[in-house]
Amino acid sequence: MRGESIFIQADGDEMNGGIGNILGTEPTPELAAGVAENCQVMLNQLNDETLQQVALLTLEGYRTEEIAQKLDCARRTIERKLSRIREIWGEE
Repeated sequence: MRGESIFIQADGDEMNGGIGNILGTEPTPELAAGVAENCQVMLNQLNDETLQQVALLTLEGYRTEEIAQKLDCARRTIERKLSRIREIWGEE
């Protein structure tokens, strides 16, 4: 029995070998489509364009202060909107 050594590159480079590289690092097209569909369903639950914008910007990695600047409002307003988003999504 050879174990993971069977997956080592022909040039002997163990850094690029091993069973961990068989699956790859990218999501399958099916998984990506499923995630996109679930995100759209969740965004549609918000029923408010501003809540949707805040959710999307948060998912894109923006901080509360940055979102407030982008939407030209107070940080506390964004915090309340994030709280409302959590509330809506928590009901589902």
